[in-house]
Amino acid sequence: RFINARTEATMANLKINVEDQLFWVWLRIYKMRNYVVENLIEVQRLRQEIKLRQILSLQMPLLNEWSKLDPKNYDALSKLTRKLHALSVRLPLLHGATIDVVSIHEEMVTAIEVMDEIEDIVIKFFPRQVEIILYELTELLSMFKQESLYFEELEKSLVFMPLIAAKESSLKVHLLQKTEEHKKALQNL
Repeated sequence: RFINARTEATMANLKINVEDQLFWVWLRIYKMRNYVVENLIEVQRLRQEIKLRQILSLQMPLLNEWSKLDPKNYDALSKLTRKLHALSVRLPLLHGATIDVVSIHEEMVTAIEVMDEIEDIVIKFFPRQVEIILYELTELLSMFKQESLYFEELEKSLVFMPLIAAKESSLKVHLLQKTEEHKKALQNL
């Protein structure tokens, strides 16, 4: 009996040690996975940042060029408007000359439509891509914060794990003893 009890105690201690080692290995694996996920999130954020910079780098020279040309364009357009206005006001209608108001109106409407289409493309294209990228970054950040909260909660719970493991081992030993006593009682009957 003594040798059996000693063997059982040794096996129980060995089992506790193995379970503890297994738990700590699992915890290290969990931490490594979190580390890998954090690195993947960072890599994805950097890739999106690179894409954003690539998009902007292609457009920045044009925007810089436009900012240089904008005052000149405004001046030229205002001069053209003034000249057209002056010419239309001073246009002499002599010798039965007539103006085709409908065709002039159609040409002006076509020019306005082209300008509206260009404006729509510029307004719609860039903000949407930037908005999508910012939305994805916000989602990644919220996921990262949530994971770190869960990890902190797990670390707080880890304090109780050795106590729970010791209690479980104690209950298993007690159950084995009761089972042995029950078997012996059945054999004696």
